[in-house]
Amino acid sequence: MQTTLLGLALALIAAILAAFAAPLFIDWNEWRPQLEAQAGALAGTRVTISGNIDLTLLPTPAFVLREVSLGDPESGTGMRAAEVRGSLSLTALLSGRIEASEFVLSRPAIRLVVEKNGRLLLPAGAGAGQEISVSGFVLEAGSLTVEDRRTNSFFVADDFSARGELVSREGPFRLDGGFRLHGARWILRASSGRFGPDHAGRVRLALERPADATSFEAEGVLALAD
Repeated sequence: MQTTLLGLALALIAAILAAFAAPLFIDWNEWRPQLEAQAGALAGTRVTISGNIDLTLLPTPAFVLREVSLGDPESGTGMRAAEVRGSLSLTALLSGRIEASEFVLSRPAIRLVVEKNGRLLLPAGAGAGQEISVSGFVLEAGSLTVEDRRTNSFFVADDFSARGELVSREGPFRLDGGFRLHGARWILRASSGRFGPDHAGRVRLALERPADATSFEAEGVLALAD
């Protein structure tokens, strides 16, 4: 989950970086190819912005992107969001860093695939390295679908809403939210420490189903490879 959200954040926040090469008053929709290309290069996957694009540079850089999709259709993984909006630090951008005080994904539909060999396919790949910090990100009324090709089954969670923060590209990371699965509401809490050069870090996960007081907690080291 951390890798997926980080990839989405990198791809969608990065779109505003292309704005600094443009005049202050223009139709930003004409810059669609440049914005998509830069976001895709940073995310390591294809990014498409089908709807209107609104960008503001001063006094605070902010963006609203509508009908955004990310991922490789051939692999079956991807993400679609009705709207992506946020605000960035101008000082950080001018020094080559991305610091977002707000990053919102409205009605995101995320799809992941577990291949027959057990490998998890994510929508975003390894893009260009860049310092990033998100003080607060929000997922509004989203859904998550995981296709397990080992058993030809699907895991579908809807009404997914969450808040969190990402201190840096390597963590720490925090997520608090909830979703609905088979009609039951679940509460989700996840967090991680900082991931090291070996791409491993300590993580904690807690799930709770208030309807019958079912709960699950786990803590350990998560290592990310390829």
